[in-house]
Amino acid sequence: MDDISDVEEFQFDEVNPEFEQESETESLVEESIDDEEIPEIACFTSRFRIKTIIHSNLPIEYPATSPEGVATIFHITDWADPSHAWKNVQYSMGGGGIHLIKESPYFGNVQVNKEERDCMGIKVCQFTDPSLTSIEHNEVDIESSLWKNITENRNTDFKKTSTYITYLAAKGTSCKFKYNNEIACSGNPVLCKSRISQDLPNVYQWFIGCSMYRVGDKWHRYIKVDSEK
Repeated sequence: MDDISDVEEFQFDEVNPEFEQESETESLVEESIDDEEIPEIACFTSRFRIKTIIHSNLPIEYPATSPEGVATIFHITDWADPSHAWKNVQYSMGGGGIHLIKESPYFGNVQVNKEERDCMGIKVCQFTDPSLTSIEHNEVDIESSLWKNITENRNTDFKKTSTYITYLAAKGTSCKFKYNNEIACSGNPVLCKSRISQDLPNVYQWFIGCSMYRVGDKWHRYIKVDSEK
């Protein structure tokens, strides 16, 4: 399991006792809600003015930033816990302080608290691709090449972890194959792959098989590894 360079290759229909062609399914379409951006000069205090205002009915993990300043206003009327406006933010923040503003023009001259936070920097994994750490950005755009690269790497790591978990679970079980219907198989679980179709030479199904499997044997260990996870 430490080195998958010796992975064995089998014909898919030979090793899968429950083989059948799966039909294609349509992917679920998630409906996205865009925050409303209002172009205006907002006067929160006599000295604190912001050009970019973003209104949101939901907490935001990565609020937009800008050298000129960005104000994100959360509409918390139906929120069970208004503090989620801070708790959901994924930036590292600290320090700062709270200042009382007796009259805020933007909010109808009502009394508000101005709470400040300072950026505390970021943590970077030692194995991170240097090209990712050198990119500058002011907000997280899930359609950007940077975000797609990060997501792709994260999904790859998750698939690898999921496969290892499946393998460790298989190690604790015995192979159901019996020689001459009497002697239990003593084979160990191994990571294998099989070509699904001759028409798709580069498409494989990965599975946890048995080290004692021989072509023609039936009911050896076969645990499919979900390629979508």
